Amino acid sequence: MVALVPLNAVGGFALALPLVFLFGLAYKSIIPLADALAATELPDPATQYGRARALGTLGYIVMLWAITLGGWIDKASSTSVLVCFLATAVVCLPMIGRLPDHHRRAATAAARTASGGGFDRIFFLFIAITFLGQWGMTAHYSFFTLYLDEALHAKKLAWIWSIGATVEMPIIFCGGWFLRRFGIVPMMIGSLTAMAARLAVYALAPGLGPVVAVQLLHAGTFGLWHPAAIEFIRRKIAPARQGLAMSLYMAIGLGAAQMVGSADGGYLIEAGGYSLMYALHTLPPLLGIVLLVLGRRGIGHPQPAAGDAEGTAR
Repeated sequence: MVALVPLNAVGGFALALPLVFLFGLAYKSIIPLADALAATELPDPATQYGRARALGTLGYIVMLWAITLGGWIDKASSTSVLVCFLATAVVCLPMIGRLPDHHRRAATAAARTASGGGFDRIFFLFIAITFLGQWGMTAHYSFFTLYLDEALHAKKLAWIWSIGATVEMPIIFCGGWFLRRFGIVPMMIGSLTAMAARLAVYALAPGLGPVVAVQLLHAGTFGLWHPAAIEFIRRKIAPARQGLAMSLYMAIGLGAAQMVGSADGGYLIEAGGYSLMYALHTLPPLLGIVLLVLGRRGIGHPQPAAGDAEGTAR
């Protein structure tokens, strides 16, 4: 919040850049820390995590429609965005004090944990596959609104975005069942396949009907991936280091991929339009499938380092 207020007032890129960095440093840490907390504090995280995470999706849908129907945000005014963000942040602040004090227990456990903590080649292969999938999907997350507006001339876009969030929610809620029924690797392969298919439709069938229809694939692109990724980290990484693992997952696997995808996506749109950009962004998820198949044994049955077995056991 400290960074947002002056960010709204500054007018130059050089002044805005450090404020954006400060905001991202604080804001982006919320999700990995919350996921790590859930993975260590829930009695049965494989089953219960998805149910808790689905409430976050519900909150997103509610806020999306509240902002749209209530006219809370004026696209021409950054102040309206600031006010909405600060208002929701203030509502969340009292809840933070009610979270369990995981830090002290994690610090105690760290003394009994081997130095590796599970950060081996299998973990970084997982990060690389995550990077490839997110690199491809950045074409959706960063450019989809512009694509709808400039290429398809669609208006009132909130209902299209809400389709993906709505279909994602039951899949995440039942994430534990999917993990027991199919396992980590099939869920990830299904997700990467859905990513490539979704982007291919944007490239090859640029009409509002097909584009709206493939929003249902968000159930796979995010709904299957995220529970499988969280479960992999939970099994692979010692509890005392799961916060760090989640931070690496978010910063490298997701954040760095978004930066690369946003940069190359802009150049590709200028060079050949949205169809070219979406077509080329199908390639990283497909490469991710190849790497996942090659590393399926280690990722599908993640094992902690020898000294970490006690720390990760449930």
